Amino acid sequence: HAFEDPLFIENLRSVESIRAPSGNTNFVRLIDFAPRADQPYLVTEFVPGQSLRARLNERGAIPFNEALQVLIQIVGALRFAHSSDIIHLNITPDDIHLTEGGDVKISGYGLGEIAVRSALEIGPTKTTESGQTLSAFFKYKTKKQKAGQAGGVKDDIFALGILLHVV
Repeated sequence: HAFEDPLFIENLRSVESIRAPSGNTNFVRLIDFAPRADQPYLVTEFVPGQSLRARLNERGAIPFNEALQVLIQIVGALRFAHSSDIIHLNITPDDIHLTEGGDVKISGYGLGEIAVRSALEIGPTKTTESGQTLSAFFKYKTKKQKAGQAGGVKDDIFALGILLHVV
């Protein structure tokens, strides 16, 4: 878990605030955020269901019509966020949540830059609690992001293309 990683916490404390999109139901709602507390915390709405990663691991590739509905919701949500000058920078199956009712919720907004910075400092061979190396994380990143440069809308679109291939 990122909040147990000292490097992630150090990078998190450098953040003034997280800009999470509001006014679109395809985003996990941010309730509270305190990066400089003795124990930094982030409180979001509870989303019943499972992550896209869990869904893919459990059942494999998603049938075309279902995948299309998921991707349409993701594209609409990203379009909404980008029109508000908010970039995700960490679109992966772990940040896409499928509700029990079939809706998509995107989490992790504002944490993408911190996650990339921490991952670059740790390196792509570090293993996560789920047994994956960070190289899986880097597969959704552009060359610019891998080089530690600031990301933008094009980086979210690139990650969406990789996600489309994975789904």
